[in-house]
Amino acid sequence: MRALLVSAAVLALAACNGAAPDDGEVSEEAAAIAENGPVIGTRSGEAVDYDEEGRRWFYKPSTRTALFGTEESEGVVSLSCNGSMTGEETLVFQWIEAAPVDATGALSISSGGNTASVELKGVASALGPDAFWEGEISQRSEAYALLAGTAQPITLSLGEKSLTVPKAQPLATVLETCLPG
Repeated sequence: MRALLVSAAVLALAACNGAAPDDGEVSEEAAAIAENGPVIGTRSGEAVDYDEEGRRWFYKPSTRTALFGTEESEGVVSLSCNGSMTGEETLVFQWIEAAPVDATGALSISSGGNTASVELKGVASALGPDAFWEGEISQRSEAYALLAGTAQPITLSLGEKSLTVPKAQPLATVLETCLPG
């Protein structure tokens, strides 16, 4: 009986040793999803902050963009790190809210008792007849320093509209991406 048990154990170990090798290759479909889809997971142990309407921050690595909205939407606001012809990264803010083309407005950014403003312009949408608000936030601006330096929720105000968003990892990732190397 003992010989039978030893033989069975040896056979079981031999079967386990024949695991398929991992060649490290990723399927084309998986690579496309990873490149273009929003990353909705969080770091281990990180709490996800939703607002009262079920919106939160998402990060899209392919465009280096943090989007604030629901999972099904393209976001209410976004911050993207875009390279410029001068080689300096620029943080581009977009508020997906109806705006007159070429109109100007001031975005107020407030957090932890500090406030900064950013000039926005109504930009025609390539997807339809509407326009949205857009502006650039320089790395050297008070607005960038406020966004990067706060750990508190951030209130964005434009005219009569106001939105309070949490400071979350997707937003921090975009801000870190845009910092000079």
